Amino acid sequence: MTLPKPYWRSPDGSHVLFCGDAIDILPLLETGSVDCLLADPPFAIENQFGSAKFEVNDGGKGGTRIMQFGWDDKETSANIARAFTLAIKTLKPSASAFCFCGFDSARAYSDPFREAGFTVKPAAWVKPYPPPPGKGNWWPSAFELAFYGYRKSPWFGDDGPTRSNVFVSDTYRHGQPGKVDHPTGFAFF
Repeated sequence: MTLPKPYWRSPDGSHVLFCGDAIDILPLLETGSVDCLLADPPFAIENQFGSAKFEVNDGGKGGTRIMQFGWDDKETSANIARAFTLAIKTLKPSASAFCFCGFDSARAYSDPFREAGFTVKPAAWVKPYPPPPGKGNWWPSAFELAFYGYRKSPWFGDDGPTRSNVFVSDTYRHGQPGKVDHPTGFAFF
């Protein structure tokens, strides 16, 4: 089996993006060929909200917010952990991994990296402008958990002594001037 046509390729060809199921694509990648893994998989939230939709006021435009999705279950968490096990095989010994995760999935997603000899460190992305909470719902999600993993030595992009594992970045909220439709885009990478 061969790799599908890349969804995107950098002008110099050094960066390639495939669009598809990781379980299908990862086994086709060359072992030890990837420098970095950046993942934002479904969080597999275990709270069961049912099909409730909450009315929200989104910048005066109004709308609904769904609180539970088809991927919010333990089966999704297990499948993503399996994909990470496949992804780790593609990583170079000096590669690093950065993964967003939910409260319920943090351990399941980071365990394959620990088992492969990675040091795993926590991180958080703080959102100054979180999505609005639903009517009668708890507080808005103003942060996301993440973890950073490395085998040999960490790379943080600088040697600064004030580096932190907490990142603060604006979110691209739908309906705000100059924003795009994706509610979870971010600007610090």
